[in-house]
Amino acid sequence: MVRLLARRSVGIVWVLFGIAVLTFVVVQLIPGDPARVAVGPEATPEMLDQARADLGLDRPLAVQFGRYVVRLVRGDLGTSLLTRRPVLADLVDRYPATGELTLASILLSALVGIPLGVASAVGRGRAVDHLTRLVALVGVSLPVFWLGLVLQWVFYGQLDWLPVGSRLPDGVPVPGRVSGAYLLDAGLQGQWSALVAVGRHMILPTVTLSTVTLALVMRITRSEMLETLPKAYITTARSKGLSEWRVIGVHALRNAGPVILTVIGLRLGTLFGGAVLTETVFSWPGVGLYAVSAVENKDFSAIMGFTLTLAVLYTVINLAIDVAYGWLDPRMSAEAAH
Repeated sequence: MVRLLARRSVGIVWVLFGIAVLTFVVVQLIPGDPARVAVGPEATPEMLDQARADLGLDRPLAVQFGRYVVRLVRGDLGTSLLTRRPVLADLVDRYPATGELTLASILLSALVGIPLGVASAVGRGRAVDHLTRLVALVGVSLPVFWLGLVLQWVFYGQLDWLPVGSRLPDGVPVPGRVSGAYLLDAGLQGQWSALVAVGRHMILPTVTLSTVTLALVMRITRSEMLETLPKAYITTARSKGLSEWRVIGVHALRNAGPVILTVIGLRLGTLFGGAVLTETVFSWPGVGLYAVSAVENKDFSAIMGFTLTLAVLYTVINLAIDVAYGWLDPRMSAEAAH
């Protein structure tokens, strides 16, 4: 396990360096002038020249990249041209909102997708199988942006059952910051009215964000269960008189677990980036909405900061999946170490 962690950690360093290079190059190719964004459209040529000097844009690209890497090593992601705050501080404020939405989506996907996948496999060829496969197909095919708009129109515009926009309604005090995740903070501090309000605001974006993941979890669970159920040890478990629930829930599902866990873990990393569309549709103030605003305003430091922190998060999640997989199946850990 130690060798696995060491090898993966070295790989992460190189991956992050490559992403830093790629991000820097792509940002240089984006049309627009950061100096113009910094001083405004009415700035004089002298003001623009001064802004370029202050931002280091008058230096050769190699020098700019070197300074960029040095700042990254120090944990300095630069200053946002839009908010005039350190990008890292902006991201620290925004990531909890995206995090609680993403974790809620993953939880919903697992709690609904795994049982439906098991039911589909157990009832293979029957009505329940056809229905769940149809649901999975629709879930994978639906555009997230369109689904979010439809849910808003139905449950907010027509039925007026659920709120949209922001994380809390006007008049409800923001929970004291513990983690930055309103749902958790409200629960820890016993602010039950805020807890209910946050939960209601999360329902529609959570359902929207979880749709594709839920469908994928259903498909993978069904596939793994269909592969596991004919195995000899399942037949042996049944011959011992164990209940069908125990055979399926304990023996079959446990052996299919590592693959399902891997898919869920990978989707967790993907959802942090995929939350951009959902947050835009629902005006959810997370890093996705922050990134959209940064692109619209050519806030290059914010764009690079978002990209790099998302890459770090994704690689850390992948490392955690490797460790968990190795713990669940020691053979995988041994193979990876060699």
